[in-house]
Amino acid sequence: MKTLRILIVDDEPNGRAYLQQVIERYLTDDVVAVHSAGSYEEAVSAIKSFSPNLLLLDIEMPFKSGFDVLETAGNLEAEVIFTTAFHQYAIKAFKYGAIDYLLKPIDVEELKIAIGKAKERIEQKQPQHNLQQLFMQLQESRQKQIGLPTLAGFLLIDVAEIIRFEAAGNYANVMLSSGKKEMISRTLKEVEDAIKDKNFIRVHKSHIINIAHIKAYQKSDGGFVLMRDGAEVPVSKAHKEELLSRINLI
Repeated sequence: MKTLRILIVDDEPNGRAYLQQVIERYLTDDVVAVHSAGSYEEAVSAIKSFSPNLLLLDIEMPFKSGFDVLETAGNLEAEVIFTTAFHQYAIKAFKYGAIDYLLKPIDVEELKIAIGKAKERIEQKQPQHNLQQLFMQLQESRQKQIGLPTLAGFLLIDVAEIIRFEAAGNYANVMLSSGKKEMISRTLKEVEDAIKDKNFIRVHKSHIINIAHIKAYQKSDGGFVLMRDGAEVPVSKAHKEELLSRINLI
């Protein structure tokens, strides 16, 4: 029996702990070694030292994403299960790549089934996913870009890299997952009109956010969302209902 070497990659400590507890509780009949990583850097280091044959991979992490982990992993051959809170448009890309995914909050039975399928492929010595090939398969869906006009010209930015837009008079600031802030020569209303068919929502007269980058919603202080860059963005009463309707709540 092959040892199932599982690497859990998630920036949320509670998320990592939950997955590890489920694996240790329900996979007692299997030979399992489990490591976890809370960041892109930790994941890359663990892949080199641990050589996992199964990744439980969160997509959105601060500054670097699960896609970046796949790109860096290069020729490692491993099964991949995405654990994600992504909007439905991203799930189509996962299906196209013929890989498994689990939507957060993760259901125990679905996790057991997904790991069971991965274990069967590993035991049968079927060709596993080459992570570099998997990354290339997903690039086309991920790399949807938007042109942002600046005073000097324009920037081409991956939509998935945009965390939020913030009003700045007749201009707007765009906050990116890299930690950078760029000023664009458009009002927030013009930005809203340009991206209304994408995964963004206006939550306040001064703020537009990327739903995929929401970390939490708090009812206190009139209501605000905590974004993955640490920003607390206020939610006005006029936009609260639409925001909650766009988030998949259990």
